[in-house]
Amino acid sequence: MGTEEGRLRVAVIGSGLAGLTASWMLTRDAGAGADPPAHVELYESAPSLGMGTHSVELPEGSDGRPVFVDIPPRFVVPSYYTELLQLYRAIGIPFYLSSGDGCFQDLRGGSDSAVGSALKPYFRFGNFRLCGFSLPYVLVAPWSSTAMKILWDLLRFRWRARKQLAAGELTGISFGEYLDSQYSVEFGERFAVPVLCVVCTCSPKAVRAYPADTLVEYWLCWALRGEGLRRAEGGTLSVVSHLSAGLSECHLGTSVTALREGKQRQWLVTDDSGAAREFDHVILATQAKHAASLIGGYCDSAERRREKASTRESLRSLATAVGGVTSEAGEMVLHGDAAAMPVRKGHRLCLPLPQSVSLFRSRCLTLIVCCDCRRRGAPGQP
Repeated sequence: MGTEEGRLRVAVIGSGLAGLTASWMLTRDAGAGADPPAHVELYESAPSLGMGTHSVELPEGSDGRPVFVDIPPRFVVPSYYTELLQLYRAIGIPFYLSSGDGCFQDLRGGSDSAVGSALKPYFRFGNFRLCGFSLPYVLVAPWSSTAMKILWDLLRFRWRARKQLAAGELTGISFGEYLDSQYSVEFGERFAVPVLCVVCTCSPKAVRAYPADTLVEYWLCWALRGEGLRRAEGGTLSVVSHLSAGLSECHLGTSVTALREGKQRQWLVTDDSGAAREFDHVILATQAKHAASLIGGYCDSAERRREKASTRESLRSLATAVGGVTSEAGEMVLHGDAAAMPVRKGHRLCLPLPQSVSLFRSRCLTLIVCCDCRRRGAPGQP
């Protein structure tokens, strides 16, 4: 064990869900006969813990208390995120069924959307919530050709996608290939892709590149089985508070710059202030490029040069593999555009998706994505 108290000293680098979960598991009391909780210090380069670092506080709660908006939106589909749901239940986070309404606008304007200087939604949907189930319905007025095509293909998707998934017809193709071969461009580029840009927090290009069977299975669980979307009471900040409660130290606004071999313990962790601390274990839960840089730097250090070539090569291979994991940046805007708000005043949460996600009656959280709505040619054609 690491300290005179018989406790391991562990450094966790990164405070996203992975880093916070590792911290919670190491610091909880496992009961009589188990090892004592570890001494865990968490490093986060942002000024607040990662999962909640972009949350926005609004003073508009119905009970007079501030409301925190998760950015990006974070929802749970029970039958798909079973392990995540188990974790949240273990830390005592209650859930509620979100309305999950959707409002679609084209920020470029066009025949379906331009109304003076405002942007008219070209498609809306809502959800009836009854006894723990969520039943979707469509809100479109007036009816447009775009809305009709989206609705028709939604019905076709509901009817055929489950059969295609069970028959293995979606294996080995991308979601973009599946959409292009089966559905209209209105459904694919103006509905399905924007919805999944929000759900997966990635670009349209990345959504289209996803395996078709993965996204279809997810969508069938979420939108078409009545489970709906669950949201944690108190949002992301509540989850962060529970998972980080047992930390011994939390180094916010601090970036780890190097990992080396320690003298008293196995690891020496150096941050951007020049401070160096020794730990028995280090958990890398940071972004892939940062992790790859730390692994590569450790491999190049003088201590590692004494290792045999096969060990150094293994470390370099690990750094290369980790560095190959890509990440994307997205833009979300919190605003009060009435055209993107839910139709009924009773709706608290809505998702104006292709080009926005609204979260409260007087505010709208918009995800801006760039979708190419042109019909794609057949294979081999431009």
